[in-house]
Amino acid sequence: FFVKGGEAACAHEWDEGEVTKEATCTDAGEKTFTCTKCQATKTESIEALGHIDENNDDKCDRCGADLGTGTATEFVLASELKEGDEVVIVCAAKNMALSSTYGGNYNNGVAVTPTEGKITDPAADIVWVVGKEGDFYTFSFEGKKIAMGTGYTSMPLGEVNYKWQLQNAATEGAFYLANLDREVGKEYRMQWREEKSYWSAYHTIAEGAEELFALNFYVKGAEAACNHEWDNGEVTTEATCTTAGVKTFTCELCGDTKTEIIPALGHIDQDNNDMCDRCRANLAAGDYSIAESVAAGDKIIIVAEFEGKYYAVANDNTTVNNALNAIEVNVTSEGLVIPYGADLLWEICEGEEGTFTLKSSEGKYISNTSGSTTKLSDTGTSYIITCGERISKITLPGNVGRSLMLRVNAGVPQFRNYADSNATKSGYSAVITIWKAN
Repeated sequence: FFVKGGEAACAHEWDEGEVTKEATCTDAGEKTFTCTKCQATKTESIEALGHIDENNDDKCDRCGADLGTGTATEFVLASELKEGDEVVIVCAAKNMALSSTYGGNYNNGVAVTPTEGKITDPAADIVWVVGKEGDFYTFSFEGKKIAMGTGYTSMPLGEVNYKWQLQNAATEGAFYLANLDREVGKEYRMQWREEKSYWSAYHTIAEGAEELFALNFYVKGAEAACNHEWDNGEVTTEATCTTAGVKTFTCELCGDTKTEIIPALGHIDQDNNDMCDRCRANLAAGDYSIAESVAAGDKIIIVAEFEGKYYAVANDNTTVNNALNAIEVNVTSEGLVIPYGADLLWEICEGEEGTFTLKSSEGKYISNTSGSTTKLSDTGTSYIITCGERISKITLPGNVGRSLMLRVNAGVPQFRNYADSNATKSGYSAVITIWKAN
């Protein structure tokens, strides 16, 4: 904001800071920085140091705390991580835990045996302390963070490229840990290298190898998750010719619910009179038609074809961070059929000269902040939109060589602003059709 007569904000120049609260084994400390111009201050958290017991006498070598309580310490399978958690990171398929010790340049693995969703008294070298920096997580052992160097796929303890993003894995209930610091546009995910017997991070999930990237987190003192026992389910929304239905299942132990989509039934016209025999809809004209051009005010659905299936850009980015969800739709000779309740409609708005922005039904815009990152935000990214059957393009202006594109990564379809050079690569699809609401 530029305010008449206002005082200019200080372009702070921070000093080297002073530790104003020492970190202990269990409590975070604090470091205070002072602006050398205006004397304003800011603070940063210093991670708790964690106990150490190198002589295995059940007493902390640093603070003297009694670590031998005489009772078992349980680390419980958890579905979330919080700052300060003590966690064991496990390859779910192989029950191999990530160790802070190294065999050469790579992290060792330690075999664990989870029982009823718990690991009891894990070895000290596989217990990591969780930190948070914005939307990213850090994992420390004795105050040192697991990171990535500038080369190779090893994960040394260091202060460079140490931020990890939590992502939902294709394996149900599991997660990926992805390092986005190492290289712009690539996601290096932690994996257990079964054939090498060590841990590393790699940017490509090879076919058949997804289970080696899928991780479980066992957190000290976490509340045990319910081992759900689902009932037979109840149809809570009937499917129709054009909209999917919903079947709701209830856990008989804890009362939690989950839903499954019942596919839309599709029209039938056995007497060929252009009227559906089930719902009596007029089949001569559909709700959407393939756009030959677009203008501000139009409402569209963006559909990509991949290996005989069709996916639309959804107003949702909760499945994969930094990407928009892809929802499977049905394209038939009758036109486009979308699932029940799917929010797929985008309004075209005027952008900068010759460009458009794309606004959702909730007033959020498709936004590209850097690289392939594609999110929903209050302000939209301008696109150049060209139309044609199976050859439509939604491209970032300025010759940056990126377009909105579908990628199916480890079985998870998603839309991002990928480099155009990916269009012919395995797992990507630039075969885009824009459907306009009639």
